[in-house]
Amino acid sequence: MKSTEMEKHFNKLIKQREAFYHNRILNFERGWNRPFPDKWSIGETLYHLFLMVKLFRRFSNFYIPVMLPLAYVRKQQSYKTEIHNIYEEYKDKKKRSMRAPSLIMPPSGLDNKWNVTEIEWFLEYETEQLKNILKLFRRMWRDKFIIQILLPIIRT
Repeated sequence: MKSTEMEKHFNKLIKQREAFYHNRILNFERGWNRPFPDKWSIGETLYHLFLMVKLFRRFSNFYIPVMLPLAYVRKQQSYKTEIHNIYEEYKDKKKRSMRAPSLIMPPSGLDNKWNVTEIEWFLEYETEQLKNILKLFRRMWRDKFIIQILLPIIRT
């Protein structure tokens, strides 16, 4: 993905988070109270997002360097960019929300460890770490470091 595309996505993410953090309807003072028994609190939702970004960042450490040369080789081929909404499909079929995988499920007792502001900070920090990794890979790609090392391996 071109760096302008990545910047566009990160800028959209920043705007969405700012709108969320400044939403007057949400009560961050009571950020650990669940609106309904089967729905997460604000704090749990933010922690879930933190875990998702952290997992994606860790996965990207392996995935991006391996897949960039392959993407370079296949860059002229078209591919599908839209898929159907699996969450809506699941909700229509099962009549309930989809459960999060255990890897990104907020553990119980978070409210005893951190406040919502700290969870926000964790999420922002992890997002910055992801942005830094992506910048590093872009620089490596631009300098042809990855191509010089990995492309001969893929072509054999």
